[in-house]
Amino acid sequence: GKAQHGHMSAVGYDMYIRMLDEAVKKLTGKQTGEILDTVVDIRIDAFIPRDYIEDEVIKIQMYKKIAAVETRDDYYHLKEEMEDRFSDIPDATYNLMDVALLKAKAKAIGITELRDRGGYVLLTFAKDRGIRPEFIGVILSDQFKGRVKVGMEDKPQLSFHYKHSKEQLIRDLGKFLDALQLTLQSQDPPSLEAKPKSTLN
Repeated sequence: GKAQHGHMSAVGYDMYIRMLDEAVKKLTGKQTGEILDTVVDIRIDAFIPRDYIEDEVIKIQMYKKIAAVETRDDYYHLKEEMEDRFSDIPDATYNLMDVALLKAKAKAIGITELRDRGGYVLLTFAKDRGIRPEFIGVILSDQFKGRVKVGMEDKPQLSFHYKHSKEQLIRDLGKFLDALQLTLQSQDPPSLEAKPKSTLN
């Protein structure tokens, strides 16, 4: 439990899943493809405690199921499965599931990285996706005004500022990405082109 907790905090969720995937590949002798297109590096207690799932094989299975979450329906189906099989879900495991869903939301709108920089999270978009003009309406909305700044370097970036707990940060980021996703229901417009200078503080 404690060892896993420290390891998860040190390397981040996505790195842990990469290492886990490599370990499974070595154990089974099977080649596994690259499954992570979006990196989430937010330091938060996110793991499955030993006293929640003791069997290591089952624990690996559940880690991989969590990593495969792509939609809210996936999230709630997995939640029901885990509660049925293992009883109430610990906070650290909820955090792991929340980060997995956050990663899926980010990937869906073309974000390749979410990195905690202490006080703000840097969201980096793929060059071919970019920050779409209609995103600006979300950024300037009453809900997020003052919390989000736009920056352009090699790739378009947003900085999402926070003051509260990491758990609250994950929830707020999820709401922000949901709002951005809603703007994509219309036809894809051209994105803002990257500029050489950053405006991030």
